[in-house]
Amino acid sequence: GGTESFGAGGADSWVLKLNSDGTVAWQKTYGGVGIGKGLSIQQTSDGGYIECGGTTSFGAGSTELWILKLASDGTINFNGSSGASTTNTNAVITDTSVTGADTAITGADTNVSSADSSATVTDTNAATQQQAP
Repeated sequence: GGTESFGAGGADSWVLKLNSDGTVAWQKTYGGVGIGKGLSIQQTSDGGYIECGGTTSFGAGSTELWILKLASDGTINFNGSSGASTTNTNAVITDTSVTGADTAITGADTNVSSADSSATVTDTNAATQQQAP
């Protein structure tokens, strides 16, 4: 996903790795001075991750595709002169339990009756002309 609370610029890609009990194993942001956001992530066969998203920090000047190859601990080797950065973050995971509410619906009487519309038919005197045999 993305965050504006941590990182290098307006919004950066944000990756959190959670342990099996839901605690944070590590979390990092990736980005530059523009906007970045991760849209998809998948673990790779070497134990690392590949993330795909978009960025306005790098490229031709509009939102560009950005693919990151992360090590298993979230580290990445940025070119220091590119303006990109990775930052350790310190967000705290809180309980976000949600309890459902009663969503029972009761139907109402929907009887509809027609009324006299007082419609009048008018002869328009329109003529038709055949264009082809």
